[in-house]
Amino acid sequence: MKRPANFRTLKEALADWVDADVATYYLACCLGLMGPEDGSLHKFRDAKHVFWGASELGESLGRFLDTLVQRGVLEFKTDGLHYRWNSSFKGTWEE
Repeated sequence: MKRPANFRTLKEALADWVDADVATYYLACCLGLMGPEDGSLHKFRDAKHVFWGASELGESLGRFLDTLVQRGVLEFKTDGLHYRWNSSFKGTWEE
């Protein structure tokens, strides 16, 4: 799985299937909470306790990803817990 470097949007970061904890980290980067990510995941490793443990921030970001799945923005694969951008998603503003 190729790691995106210097992405600006969640759509770019999740162009391919990404592990749930990394997807949550990418969301944090896109929101300006962490990052920017350079593709090495060094900053993710420093902050992995936020995504692997009981953390209010990590849990909030995870719920937001799940909401994006419910709205059809993201796809979720339960075998291995992966997220990716739904390439067929079109917002009502794009019609």
